[in-house]
Amino acid sequence: MNNSTADLEKKKKVQDIKNLISWLSYDISETLFSLLIVTLIYAIYFRKIIASSSPYADFYWGLCGSLSMFIVAFSSPLAGAAADIKRERKNFLIISGIIASIFTMMLALPNKNEILLASVLFIIANVFYGLSLTFYNSLITDVSSPENIGKISGFGWATGYAGALFTLVLFYPLLKNGINEGNILNVKIIFILTGIFFLLFMLPLALFYKEHSTKKTNSYKQNNILISSYERVFGTIKNASNHRNLLLFLVAFFLYNDGIATVIYFSSIFATQTLGFTIDELIVLFLSIQISAMAGAFLFGFLTDKIGAKKVIVITLLIWTTVISMTYIVVNHILFFIIALTGGIAMGACQSASRSFMALNIPKERESEFFGFYSLYSRFSSIVGPFIFGIIASYTGNQRKAVLSTLIFFLGGLATILKVKENSDSLRKKEE
Repeated sequence: MNNSTADLEKKKKVQDIKNLISWLSYDISETLFSLLIVTLIYAIYFRKIIASSSPYADFYWGLCGSLSMFIVAFSSPLAGAAADIKRERKNFLIISGIIASIFTMMLALPNKNEILLASVLFIIANVFYGLSLTFYNSLITDVSSPENIGKISGFGWATGYAGALFTLVLFYPLLKNGINEGNILNVKIIFILTGIFFLLFMLPLALFYKEHSTKKTNSYKQNNILISSYERVFGTIKNASNHRNLLLFLVAFFLYNDGIATVIYFSSIFATQTLGFTIDELIVLFLSIQISAMAGAFLFGFLTDKIGAKKVIVITLLIWTTVISMTYIVVNHILFFIIALTGGIAMGACQSASRSFMALNIPKERESEFFGFYSLYSRFSSIVGPFIFGIIASYTGNQRKAVLSTLIFFLGGLATILKVKENSDSLRKKEE
């Protein structure tokens, strides 16, 4: 090997390390949004402050989540196809991330009873957050190989949870007086800081990430990216039989992710409204969940590379069915802590293994498009579960019955994933 070749190899290794670190950093941005906005602080703020005078607060919050995910579901495959055709996944990610962060900061604008404004701002932020995940997830094929993709996916989720954990501790002084009318200013400051932190953790990717050089797709009309995206997406749908196993996996993913999405949207509300958790107890609970989810993603990432993503998903779904069953009957705070920590492990592991399975079974150079379909199923699943939970909780006045409804999704996902083949012999083959 001559000096020039050695130098090129060295530069490539350095760039690969930069890419991986930058990619991991963005996972903190998206986990921050998911935890602080979707799951914890804004969810409670919307319920206790914005819509406090309405008997349909749970329904409105579920509707916000469902509507935003409906938009993401239909736009993700098209946006993903456009990113693949242009080979500009990084740029698409940055644009959607910037918009998401701006509207996250704008969540500080609505006041009590301004339900429409609060809903619109959240929906826009959540839509662009969801779109950014399409491009972010597709980049995993750049920063990993089939041999280590489980570990890399696990590292990503673990890094995100660790960053969210650190930020939640950092924000605690603003939260210690609770999410109530006497502490509104501090809560609004958190929304602004969350948007700023979103941008900060996205900076490494914007500055240092370099996409693997690949020629732009020439078989589509470069001068009309919208038409080209439609042609590509509907061509994939027309030839869905060529990806039958992947389609079956997406059906399973749709079902069990519906359960996970519902848990994410309503866990903090259930803890405060049904179990009577104080804000201090809630913060400790979610700090603990971040740690358990981080451990689940990290440790099960290694297991995914050893036994396969499908088996890991099956294990986590068995855990989830136990978690939901116990949540239905729990009244003791300590027992709920234990249940929630177990759910955190299952959540981190299941999310990581699902991304790994998807990445290993999609055609090369069509990563964003297929992760767009992954987002479509993910977001559609985020529509049904929260919507059903909101309806049951609002019209029965019993959140426990609503919790039990999520068990259907986990059991359905388990039954379906058992029919999916691991398909390890044809991983990452380029589509003819």
